[in-house]
Amino acid sequence: MLEGSNNQPPQPVSNNDPTESGKTVVIQPGSSVLRLGLATDTSPHCTPHVIARLNNRTVTSSRSKQKKSHDNGKSSSKAQQGALGEMESYLSQLVTSSGYWRPYTPPEQVGVYNSRVKPVRHTSTSNNWTDVKHRPKYITGKDALHIHPDEPYDIRWPFAHGQLNLGGGNISITSALQDVEDVWRAAVTHHLNITQQQISEYNAILLVSDITNRNIIKHYMDILLTELGFRSAVVVQESVMATFGLGVTSACVVDVGHEKCSVCCVEDGLSHRSTRITLKYGGSEVTQLFGLLLKRGNFPYKHCDTERITDKLLVQELKENFCHLDKDSYGVQSRDFVVTQHGQSTSQSYQINLSDEMLLAPLGLFYPLAFTPLPDIVYITQRPQASQPEDIFDQEYLMQTQSNRGRPSAVGGPGGDDGVNQDMETESIPDEESRDDIAASKTNSQSGLSADSRPGLDDAIIQSIESCATDDMRLRMYSCILLIGCGLNFRSAETMLQDKLRLKMPKDIQKRLDNIDFVRVAKDMDPGAVTWKGGAILAALDSIHECWIGRREWKEFGLKLLRERSLFVW
Repeated sequence: MLEGSNNQPPQPVSNNDPTESGKTVVIQPGSSVLRLGLATDTSPHCTPHVIARLNNRTVTSSRSKQKKSHDNGKSSSKAQQGALGEMESYLSQLVTSSGYWRPYTPPEQVGVYNSRVKPVRHTSTSNNWTDVKHRPKYITGKDALHIHPDEPYDIRWPFAHGQLNLGGGNISITSALQDVEDVWRAAVTHHLNITQQQISEYNAILLVSDITNRNIIKHYMDILLTELGFRSAVVVQESVMATFGLGVTSACVVDVGHEKCSVCCVEDGLSHRSTRITLKYGGSEVTQLFGLLLKRGNFPYKHCDTERITDKLLVQELKENFCHLDKDSYGVQSRDFVVTQHGQSTSQSYQINLSDEMLLAPLGLFYPLAFTPLPDIVYITQRPQASQPEDIFDQEYLMQTQSNRGRPSAVGGPGGDDGVNQDMETESIPDEESRDDIAASKTNSQSGLSADSRPGLDDAIIQSIESCATDDMRLRMYSCILLIGCGLNFRSAETMLQDKLRLKMPKDIQKRLDNIDFVRVAKDMDPGAVTWKGGAILAALDSIHECWIGRREWKEFGLKLLRERSLFVW
């Protein structure tokens, strides 16, 4: 008989050793990078979270639409120019650690030199295009990024802004989920050497964003258990796993990724719903802004076009190597970089002068109007979700049942008081989530943030912490801020963020707060792999034993198992 028949509630799946780390695969899907590996691995395998599908409708390439990059300074909007002016004014008012005003270097000063730079050619190993002469139906990972533009393949990114990428309604959910399944299957086979016959011996831990549609999570479970064929699986939240990965119990988790910034307050393994905030911009927008600033300063690589994936990766590499948030670093600085083209046996080296461009680009995270274009809705908070027909005993059912029990009846309510007292108690004692929502609504009204707001990262952090229910919890959150993700991996980021928060946090908190402490990963560790590491730690804990959802019981009971066994409030 299958576990949990219709005559008894479902019980946790019984494996020989479901928490065996060597048989547990931890999967962290991102907008740009897919991280996965066995829980016993010291670090995850990283592969581009992308797929190229053969397009049989036409001979020419039909690439999926990307966000428009900045071609030149003239095409940027007035709002962006205003934001850049505000950022430059902010830099001119900064005081260095030595007590002097930080000098500002105008872009024209470096532009004159850069316009005269000529490339130096060197013989190098040629970067070959991906071989697609046999016309495979799809190609995933790094090879998908190196397909010649004239080949009939569509480049598709399954995730955007940390969520399933439906292309603004232009991609069906079935097609998007098929992309996810194919990318994950290829990654498990190629990087972990797990065949389709062996995968039924493994468990899976899936890390999802704090704000995720519950119906989409159900589809992810279908992929893991039904399509890929894992033995069992569990879904966990990224912010909670970040605290596991860095070994703290209470913190405000700030995760700056490729296309999103997420902020959430976590206490004792629980992500507080009212504090969850997602901003639809991240490291990708910093890269685009840096590309614009480079062009404004007469970037010597004249043929750079960030619409091309190869050039976009080049600008991203320059951003990672050159950009910073150090107010003590100023003036004109000389840098070198190399451009290697596919199919060519020579490379070109350039020398470039840079100044405040290196600081202005990451500073855009605090002035998001400098990022153009942005989605219509940038600021997202946790909202009530629609009831799922598959789970008849969900939160909506419980709320309706509680309300019905509290109503007066003609024959008298429980206790002989005609149900009046019970009804009053039901309305006057809100649960923890209701208290969180009340605190969040008050904070939202005071801060002026709404769905069409475009707050900076510092505004989102303060908004999240101020949504906590008590003053003591707010102080704890300000005292421990986790900075993770590759989007804010810049020198002196903590100092800049601390200055921004000090200027905007409430006065009463400033008087009681001794210091704002930031927790970051060690220098030799990937800041984007912290949450994955937390998932690997979770796999070794005994507490996960009762959370596994087996393949057979998932087919029988479905969605309600997620509500009963999830490590977060469903």
